[in-house]
Amino acid sequence: MENTSYNVLVIEDSVKDVGLVKGLLHISQDLYSVKNVETLDEGKEMIGSEEFDIIVLSLDLEHEQGLQSFKELTQFNNEIPIILVTNHYKPELAETLLEEGAADILVKDEVNGKQINRVIKYGIERHKITHELLESNEKLEKRNEEKSQYVALVSHELKAPVNNIKQSLFLLEEQKSDDEKDQLITVCKETVARIEKILEDLQGVAKFEEGAISIEPKETDMTPLVQEIVDSFDASFKDKGIELNFKHTKDNIQAKIDPDRMNQVITNLISNALKYTEKGKVDVSLNEEGETISLVVEDSGLGIEKEDMNSLFDRYTRFHEGQKGAGLGLSIAKEMIEQQHGTISVESEVGKGTKFICEFPKIVEAA
Repeated sequence: MENTSYNVLVIEDSVKDVGLVKGLLHISQDLYSVKNVETLDEGKEMIGSEEFDIIVLSLDLEHEQGLQSFKELTQFNNEIPIILVTNHYKPELAETLLEEGAADILVKDEVNGKQINRVIKYGIERHKITHELLESNEKLEKRNEEKSQYVALVSHELKAPVNNIKQSLFLLEEQKSDDEKDQLITVCKETVARIEKILEDLQGVAKFEEGAISIEPKETDMTPLVQEIVDSFDASFKDKGIELNFKHTKDNIQAKIDPDRMNQVITNLISNALKYTEKGKVDVSLNEEGETISLVVEDSGLGIEKEDMNSLFDRYTRFHEGQKGAGLGLSIAKEMIEQQHGTISVESEVGKGTKFICEFPKIVEAA
């Protein structure tokens, strides 16, 4: 069986005690690369320049206080487990140090090679597990916080349209003119569509989290797929006075994708471009270059602030004041694209517009 190799930093100013630690590690069956420094400051410098699996810190350093030196080292770098060694074992101090996160405490004259080897292994493994648990807990707390915020968001988003419907229905009962009735019915329809969009987003996230949405990639000619989606937006763009263009480098651009999921992604991107473009145009382009197929949706709309770019694809993110909806469309789109071995990125400038770039691997025909 291949022996494990560990990089150990020993912070100890006693030549005798350094020799003791090195000697104990030398007789172990595992391989140890040991570096020694005599002061805490030298230890910090060494940690900043090299990688270590574990630190052995003496509590008996001259001009240092045991508890304080350990706390100082932990604050400097808490990614590396620390084993403490001392000539004078004090139960109360030991208990405090262990509570503060020390991997273990050994008495120099009482330790043997087998013991220090076991302590190092357990210390490394325990520290790794602890950090993984802390990271998992942080992710869970973040997800719970997001869900709590989202419950409040959805409640707010649904309250307004429901009130609109209630008010419109009340006015309809007041025997208004036919024109007024038609206008109120239109408001009701638009409001219901808004609620349906929020519910669709909610269902989409729930299905992704449950693994209920399946991606079924197959060889697909993307040109007619994109053309059909662009054509479906023709009336909406004309009503708003926005120019919609579709350009492609060739008629037959093959990619291995799920056409239904890609339809959802492209529809979402074009819909967003229409929503945030008050004048000008939206260009949709499909290109094949080398081994990559790229789909680009570029608008001349509002643009996105730089500070919002990093969270653009996060769930529940809405990056324009007054934006309607649940803020889930781009998050779902990103997950769908990545499950099809693609990528999505964005470029934007406030007041000039936004460009979304989706890239997929080209299908390489067998020779």
